Amino acid sequence: MNRFLAQRGAVNVGPLLAHDGALEFPTTRVEALVHNVPTSPGAIAYAQVVDVAGLFAFVHKPTLLAVINAEIDAKADDKNALTLEARQQRSGAVQSELLRVERDLSSLIWRGQREGLNIEHGDVSPIAILSCEIITAPARAADGTSVEHGWDIVQPYRP
Repeated sequence: MNRFLAQRGAVNVGPLLAHDGALEFPTTRVEALVHNVPTSPGAIAYAQVVDVAGLFAFVHKPTLLAVINAEIDAKADDKNALTLEARQQRSGAVQSELLRVERDLSSLIWRGQREGLNIEHGDVSPIAILSCEIITAPARAADGTSVEHGWDIVQPYRP
């Protein structure tokens, strides 16, 4: 459940307590298409109505969470589910393969442009277009603590 849905549906009791006013129920703006308007086909109407979904979530939050959790448990396939590490490894493999394919595509596009074809690089990674390779350099050992570095930057002279 969207964690803000129940917060969005909270009833405002402030006016009741402060000024003996009325409860303020949460509202939301809705848009509706108006038909049968001969002078303006496709007319749109707007209305401010009580936010029923938010109010329902506010009033029945524990029950709603229990029902949603039960639905998740019923649909979950734990036997075939991947661990976080396995998902990350597979995602990395897919991204690596996608970059390889985009590099091949970009090299063909560059070749076509050299031959005078009117062709552009579509939605392709800039890394593939430029034939770059990202190399992660090992971290070098620090000369001192970050406090000492901050001192060197802020006040280079020490008496």
